[in-house]
Amino acid sequence: MAHLELDRVWAVDPVAGREGPADLVVEGGRLTSFEWASDGRGSRDGLVVTPGFTDLHAHFREPGFEDAETVATGQDAAAHGGFTTVCVMANTDPPLDEAAVLREVPARASQSGSPVRVLAWGAATQRREGKALADLGDLAKAGAVGFSDDGAPIAGGLLRNVLAYAGMLGRLVADHAE
Repeated sequence: MAHLELDRVWAVDPVAGREGPADLVVEGGRLTSFEWASDGRGSRDGLVVTPGFTDLHAHFREPGFEDAETVATGQDAAAHGGFTTVCVMANTDPPLDEAAVLREVPARASQSGSPVRVLAWGAATQRREGKALADLGDLAKAGAVGFSDDGAPIAGGLLRNVLAYAGMLGRLVADHAE
């Protein structure tokens, strides 16, 4: 792997609340040296280095719509945009409303060899139809980051149940409110 030395990049550290010019070294695809520039010389007009971004609402279309995009091609696009983690929505075919189907998404991501981490939202209702709850407990055990019928609203009474159940599971809910 290549050795890369970058002088006077504009670095952003949101945890420390600091940004400014820095020098860094990357070896074998890993950051091996980082130092804030002590002289303060640098500009935001050049290369900007930040932690990887997270996309909480991605559509990779697999399973079911692989002609539009696969998990692997979605990971490639995410990496090019600076995203290191993506959370894919459940509106696939079949929808991610069963644990076995949901597990396929991170498995395919792992097989791609991409460094982009792929997490999945589980469908809140069976087949995303808004009529009956999906098995949220099984979906949570399978790794669902939360629940959403993305693109379809969840009716009031059912939404209340989704929120209560998700809260007990420590998971998020994203509703497409109308």
